[in-house]
Amino acid sequence: MTIGEEKYLTESSSKLDQLKDFLFSTNVVAHDPVDKWHKHFSVVKELLGNHNNWSSFTACMMARDYLVQNLGVPNYCVAATHQNATGFDVDTKTSKGDRIIGEVKTTTPCGAKGLGANQQVSIQRDLDKLAKAAALHKFLFLTDVATRRQILNQPFPNSIQIVFLN
Repeated sequence: MTIGEEKYLTESSSKLDQLKDFLFSTNVVAHDPVDKWHKHFSVVKELLGNHNNWSSFTACMMARDYLVQNLGVPNYCVAATHQNATGFDVDTKTSKGDRIIGEVKTTTPCGAKGLGANQQVSIQRDLDKLAKAAALHKFLFLTDVATRRQILNQPFPNSIQIVFLN
């Protein structure tokens, strides 16, 4: 783990501790006024910030570890790229200089029927972006087993390797 990654995870841990303290120190019940509920949820939202970035960040670390172990990629700092930055989630090179690109999806199906329409569009957009890009190694990294099952049951470009991070 790099210094930047440790800093990011330390800050995330602090936010989770603050959330835990808040939840243990407050009490809302079903018959409370709606403005009390709204204030409660507003504090939770503020404490969590964009918690999806936390999940994405750790998944990007897992993808990096996969590449280091399986392709001999030199270690790199995931924290060097902001989670909302444009471009690929993974864009690095092998020790021989071959380009590796990848998208990391932490998508969880929104219902029993599987991925929702917007989730499917997002994944297809990432697959199309990967397929069109010039790179020797192309990956779609997934963290959810149900999403993996659904994606493997549909056609996707042969040039893209699907990897389940568990």
